[in-house]
Amino acid sequence: MQPQVHAVRCLFLAAALLLTGCGYRAPLQKTVIPEAEDPAFGIIRPAYRELAATVAARTGLPPTAGNQVHLIPVSTDRLEWMQEQLKQAQKSIYIDLYRFRLDSCGMLIYDILAERARAGVDVRIILDKGANRSRDLKAFRELEKTGAQVRIFHFPVFVADYILPPMATMHRDHRKIILIDGELAYLGGRNLALYYFNQWKDLDVCYSGEAVAQITDVFQENWARVAPDTPAVSREAVPGAPERIPAPEAVRHFSGKTVQIIPESPSDTLLPLRDAFELVLDQAKDYFYFQSPYLPPPESTLQKLKAAARRGVDVRWMVPAKNDVFVQKWMGEYLYKGFLKSGIRVFEWEGSMIHTKLYVSDDYITCIGSANADNLSFFINYEVSSIIYDEQVACCARQIFLEDQGHCREIKMADTDAWDALRLLRNWLSMAIGHAVG
Repeated sequence: MQPQVHAVRCLFLAAALLLTGCGYRAPLQKTVIPEAEDPAFGIIRPAYRELAATVAARTGLPPTAGNQVHLIPVSTDRLEWMQEQLKQAQKSIYIDLYRFRLDSCGMLIYDILAERARAGVDVRIILDKGANRSRDLKAFRELEKTGAQVRIFHFPVFVADYILPPMATMHRDHRKIILIDGELAYLGGRNLALYYFNQWKDLDVCYSGEAVAQITDVFQENWARVAPDTPAVSREAVPGAPERIPAPEAVRHFSGKTVQIIPESPSDTLLPLRDAFELVLDQAKDYFYFQSPYLPPPESTLQKLKAAARRGVDVRWMVPAKNDVFVQKWMGEYLYKGFLKSGIRVFEWEGSMIHTKLYVSDDYITCIGSANADNLSFFINYEVSSIIYDEQVACCARQIFLEDQGHCREIKMADTDAWDALRLLRNWLSMAIGHAVG
């Protein structure tokens, strides 16, 4: 999507929210959750059982043990491996994506889906209306002739949502889920378009194990919204699916891990994604590293980040030096000085664009998914992320972060002090718009 289109959307969002109003800045409400002492949470470190129980109480999804976790830091590996897995699908392929562009990359996947649907595989696809080109959506209607089921996600909520064009409305389906044969589930920040694989930096995770059934339930939640009169999706797994296709060498594999899935929708008043982020910050003793390209975080989250840094936690934030939504770059700059004063280190990725949504803390907590650390993800969009409670995975994720840091420029106070008045005013105005979404 072109930068000017992003700018128009930002202006529409600001106008809509200023007119309708949003009360989304309430702080985390600390409650005693008796389930934290339940034996089911004994697989979690004691310090994080409240986190696991809080997420379970908010979402109905407890942590699951014994999962296979595959971290995929190289984008071409994700595309190559996923293509082969899709080609071998025997029973079902379920896809819930924000954007699926039918360029040279998207057409490869489109053709595989068409072939599998003709072979009798249950292919179901959900696409957000505002994020996809009309000509692509028309082509997906043609895909239905192969037996695939395609639904377009657009659920207006505010009055402004009915008036504004879909690209400017809120309550978007920002989830990125690909399920294969009830045995494999991809989560992360990556959509299907060529530039996500040959230009942008991202991080994907592929699961097999009990977590896949929960991700299937999350898919079914949205499927029931867009296709209420169709049968529910299948949770039945095809045994041996993960072993059918060897993984590329750079994929990092972990067995027997504890995973908790965190879906969120605009109807959630308990805010599981934001509360999980803030509870991990509360528990952090050593470090908290996060990558989030889009802004701004809720005020309560900003305060938690600064408080963690002030008590000696090594807090690092990685953002793109060149953001595909240029207003986001300016909002980020507005936050730099306050972060630096609090002791938070800020790193600008100097590649084309870093799109990763990750946080990792204290060699135990890793969170990967579709959600940015911002108001849209925490309050307004449909999202899904996942927490992995494990030392090995966290150490690997930390190492990936540090490798990415090697491609960054660290922002210092001297950099912000050198900005002229026009730049400071531009950043302030951008953040004023951004806070309208909070």
